[in-house]
Amino acid sequence: MKTITLRIPTSFKEWKEFIREKSTSRKKHNQEVLWDFANAISSEALSNYWRNDISETMVK
Repeated sequence: MKTITLRIPTSFKEWKEFIREKSTSRKKHNQEVLWDFANAISSEALSNYWRNDISETMVK
């Protein structure tokens, strides 16, 4: 059996907290995605495969 719980804000304070919680979790997720992307590009640029194709300036 599955249970579904709905949280419905009933006051302005609860509504503000609900919006703040959603925006904070979205911001953290976006930061993690961008950080993973930056690490992937960095590791690819520093791999030996690209060393002869790109200049030292592009690696930095």
